[in-house]
Amino acid sequence: MAVRSPKRALAALLLLCAVSAGTPSPTSTSALLARISVATGAAAFARGGGLVVEEQSGGRPRRLLFGARGELRVGDLFGFDGDLRWHLDSRRGGFVPVNHRLFEQAAIPLWVRSGWWLDRKSGFAIAMLPALSDAHAIALRLTGPEGLASATLYIDRATSLPMRLVVPTDHGDQITTFSDYRRIFGVDLAFRVDEAGRAQGTTVSVRPMAAGDAGFEPPPLADFAFDRSVPADIPIRQGSPFSPGVPPHLFVKPEIDGAERGWFLFDSGADLGLIDAKVADSAGMKKLEPATLVGTDGNPRAGAMRKGATFRIGRLSFRDPLFLATDFSSSNAPLFEPRAGVIGYDVFARAIVEFVGHGERIAICDPRTYRLPAGGSWQKLYFLDSTPAVRARYGDKAPGRYGLFQIDTGSPTSVGFYPEAVAREHLLDGRPTRAIEARGGGGLFTTHAGRLGWFEFGGRRFEQLPAEFRTGGIGRSGGTGLIGRDLLSRFTTVFDYPNRRIGFVPLGVGPTPSGCSASGTAPPLP
Repeated sequence: MAVRSPKRALAALLLLCAVSAGTPSPTSTSALLARISVATGAAAFARGGGLVVEEQSGGRPRRLLFGARGELRVGDLFGFDGDLRWHLDSRRGGFVPVNHRLFEQAAIPLWVRSGWWLDRKSGFAIAMLPALSDAHAIALRLTGPEGLASATLYIDRATSLPMRLVVPTDHGDQITTFSDYRRIFGVDLAFRVDEAGRAQGTTVSVRPMAAGDAGFEPPPLADFAFDRSVPADIPIRQGSPFSPGVPPHLFVKPEIDGAERGWFLFDSGADLGLIDAKVADSAGMKKLEPATLVGTDGNPRAGAMRKGATFRIGRLSFRDPLFLATDFSSSNAPLFEPRAGVIGYDVFARAIVEFVGHGERIAICDPRTYRLPAGGSWQKLYFLDSTPAVRARYGDKAPGRYGLFQIDTGSPTSVGFYPEAVAREHLLDGRPTRAIEARGGGGLFTTHAGRLGWFEFGGRRFEQLPAEFRTGGIGRSGGTGLIGRDLLSRFTTVFDYPNRRIGFVPLGVGPTPSGCSASGTAPPLP
């Protein structure tokens, strides 16, 4: 039976512990509940503050921060501030969002170690697993706060402390063991953590968290500027259509290293900028390490990382743009024009982007002066890798289910379900569909066109929605599917990565309002 309340879960856990040793009195049960709470750190953290753990990991020193609200930080590479999940991208020299499912898989061992999994505010779902329990350990199923990752935790019956954690991942089970527990600052903390039989971390010292330690939020990007003396709207050109009735891609012309380099696909579904290798060569871009691009079809394409000097699109300019360079000679573009590349995360990360309807208008706005147009509403922005996603509800009958859906301006569809979701949820069973070969920027893959009973997002419900159910290619880890331009055409979609939110303004009759400030000049590029 699944238990949402950690307090109820602990009560049930205590009962299971006690049964193996005989029937306890209410007093001993209460004492055992307090012991588990203290042993896992929940009681100490409930009073506020947190712990700073200095440890050796792989022969190198590492600092861990465990906060009272579930915040955590692993050195300067990985962190969580209670809402924002991030990691350091050494190639960009800055921080980028973490895929929510991969984050939960990496964070669950840290949350178990700190005791946050027991806090009523953690959002963990806890279920007992009697079939996996034995005389030495009690097995629990933990499901992460977003419901995207789960794990099996084994509690030592003798000490009531976590002893082993199994987190399933795409690359096999991640097995973490906790040992060498020591009482420090009122908490029994595991001083040794092993993963797959190897020492993952050996604690050297522990101290209470001080004011200067709570730096969970990454430093904001500071390499960009806005010039509001130029129009917020950017010129757009449609690409060659893939097939009749399929809306074509949208292309823009940025300036790279002081010159226009050709037409770039404007794609919120791109994790980073892409550029044609010949265009990068002609611009004299710095060559970095080799890299591989994997499209929707799942096929790898050889490439290399390249770095420019400056990038400008509309009002936005920034330094040191990073691109993955590959061959775009066979990719679609505006008629009689070659494709020069793809614009993705790095533009969205520095600006607010208004995307009107199918892409009839695209504006690059300054986050410091933006105001959401009347009738719009903000909702939480999630990330699937470095691409935007929202939580949406869908089904063929009540009550339906929730999933994370990527917002993809590079897709012409309404809603597309990833192959993993199609198989897991049996979405093709009994559903009339027709198989088609879909061709796009991500390659060629098999999908099935049909209809979905209903779909809710952006404050609206859509009935009998055309949908695609992929059986070929790949999806993004932790995601259910994507929302494309056909469904976005009902809104002005406002991407606000800097504030981790996304807005939807329903379209009406007449001109579409903009939240961009119309005039004024921002400071020059630093």
